[in-house]
Amino acid sequence: MAAGIITRLVVLLQNRNLIIDECNIARNIYERGFAALAQPLDYEQYAPPVFLWALKLFTNLFGMSEQVLRLYPFLTSIGALIMMYLVLKEYTSLRSLWYPLVLFAVAHIMIRYSTEAKQYMPDVFITLLLIWFALKTDIRSMLWYKFLLFWFVIGSIAIWASMPAVFILASVGVYYGYTCLQQKEYKKLGLLIFLSLLWLGQFAFYYYAILKPQIQSDYLQQFHKDYFLYVLPHSYQQWKQDYHILADLLESAGGYHALAVIFHTLLILAATGVLLYKHTAKGLLIITPLVIVVIASMAHQFSLLNRVALFTLPLLLILIGYGFDLFLKVRFVAWRFLMVVIALICIVNHNNAYKMINKPFSTEDFTTGLSFLKKEHISGGQLYIHNGSRPALIYYTRMHPAKEEWAQFKDAHLLYWDANYDSIATNAGGRIALIITSIYPDELAHIRSVMEAHMQLLDKMDDHDKHRVFVYVYEKR
Repeated sequence: MAAGIITRLVVLLQNRNLIIDECNIARNIYERGFAALAQPLDYEQYAPPVFLWALKLFTNLFGMSEQVLRLYPFLTSIGALIMMYLVLKEYTSLRSLWYPLVLFAVAHIMIRYSTEAKQYMPDVFITLLLIWFALKTDIRSMLWYKFLLFWFVIGSIAIWASMPAVFILASVGVYYGYTCLQQKEYKKLGLLIFLSLLWLGQFAFYYYAILKPQIQSDYLQQFHKDYFLYVLPHSYQQWKQDYHILADLLESAGGYHALAVIFHTLLILAATGVLLYKHTAKGLLIITPLVIVVIASMAHQFSLLNRVALFTLPLLLILIGYGFDLFLKVRFVAWRFLMVVIALICIVNHNNAYKMINKPFSTEDFTTGLSFLKKEHISGGQLYIHNGSRPALIYYTRMHPAKEEWAQFKDAHLLYWDANYDSIATNAGGRIALIITSIYPDELAHIRSVMEAHMQLLDKMDDHDKHRVFVYVYEKR
């Protein structure tokens, strides 16, 4: 656990540039007050109000730097590591707990979104916190009004802090409902139904007032169309899409090698069967949200893009840990030794902590591109900003604490997705420059061919693996 926390801290301190979505979140934070952040966001963004309020509070106190914008996700990532350990203690023994916990700590996707100004890591923390509260709060022994007040407050905060929390609260309701039926505590079911209606009412208001206008936008539906499941696939391509979506979640949680996929699939299947048979309530608590999110994806209401569905990964790891514990109970030394060896191989293959510490993790080095253009003596009037780079230019020249360093580019030409590069190249006088990020290779090649049909390339910075930003300086032929 300590290694996981240290890794996340190191990656945070590496202070990589914000990417397009982070910049657009920052723009909403910068331009709005607390009340306005509870309304649908601009710039094709959606995020829960509590997440936005936390970012607004931190930026009001400490400024609009990258690290401040990422502070809340970072803090929740530490909380998530702690909660993962506590929840695993409820499902596994100490002899097997280490395996899913290490996978959780070293996974690339977990480390990355621990240090990114998006709501995905807070989703993970809230998921684990709700599960732990459910396991530690007994509806049978707790006074009814204390139970109602506790879960009303916790559930209400969760709904406004994390969109996927509704899936976990549904599983909490199923967990308590099954417990009441099993123990014939029928009077407590009325309390549970009333509590569920209170949650549902809040989520319905949140969904129709804030969430629905955002998630049903044409842009987001088009962007996520490849991450919705088909209800009844009727072609090879549809079966293939469903398989790859679900496989990517499993691989993101525990590793992309075939050994890891096969091993973890077997562990999950074993865990699901035994949990539902021997410890039904605890099994439903973990499995119910996975089933509901699959149904929501089939209804095109929830994307299973791995970062959006990040909250499902610890649930898969809990099942993996439970299954691993089952396999280690086999009284055959050679078998247990084999299980540990396979687990260690999976960890080594999945370990991204060392890589991300040894070589600073980066996404889009936008300011490196600006530094390159400063050396080329390019002014704002000479600079054209690709649509994918517009949010970064706005953030680094108007909001960032060091914005004066890039002030000469403040008035650069901000292009949209339908920009006419042929017209730009034809009408350009003298030298111009172009910065491009968040682009597919085919589109980049097309833009370059159009520009270079009219202009001479003087200099460039386009080592994608090194900088992940494309900068081109042109001159009229």
